[in-house]
Amino acid sequence: MTELDDLEETPDPEGQLSLRLIATPKDTNLHGDISAGWVVSQMEQAAELAAARLACGRTATVH
Repeated sequence: MTELDDLEETPDPEGQLSLRLIATPKDTNLHGDISAGWVVSQMEQAAELAAARLACGRTATVH
């Protein structure tokens, strides 16, 4: 199997882009890594946008 075969088997993304962000240096730790907490926070914001779109109104997240 060649590298080209691997590329052909990769599925295309499905769905709709909800949120697009770029991490800044203030979002990183001393080593320049992004914390999992920051990533989860962004995922929650994207989920909130998607839920509000489907509900056609306000929504709430429950932890």
